[in-house]
Amino acid sequence: LYSRSQEEKSQAILFQGIKSFEEYSQTGKQESLTNAENVFQSLVKEKRGKAYQIARLYLATINTMQGKVDNAKSLYQEVIKDSSGTILQTLAEQALQALEKK
Repeated sequence: LYSRSQEEKSQAILFQGIKSFEEYSQTGKQESLTNAENVFQSLVKEKRGKAYQIARLYLATINTMQGKVDNAKSLYQEVIKDSSGTILQTLAEQALQALEKK
């Protein structure tokens, strides 16, 4: 059973990662991107909850930015497979299509 407090903790961690990612987007500070990447990787390792799927999307985006296209593609494919019928599936499909056009 995945407890509510565990989900809340994951969401708080996810929020920190998103905040770091936004900071990088605004300032270009590499350390913010590294921090975001580390946060998302820790959530992805947990493999549960809604935060996990969102973290995979962000991690795929960071991988794309770093030129790690194969990693990004496999993350997007996992999100598509595990998020059937959700907005996350749609976002991952759109990102994957954009990557494959490059």
